[in-house]
Amino acid sequence: MHTSIKGLFAAGDIRIKASKQVVCAAGDGATAGIQALEYVNH
Repeated sequence: MHTSIKGLFAAGDIRIKASKQVVCAAGDGATAGIQALEYVNH
């Protein structure tokens, strides 16, 4: 979920090649949230 901009994460329909389903977007959001938390903690 990392983007080319440091500290910016993408999830759901904004991602390229992402499945356009609500359940996938929710999973992406959870994954991006975890990655953002790891980024902030480091």
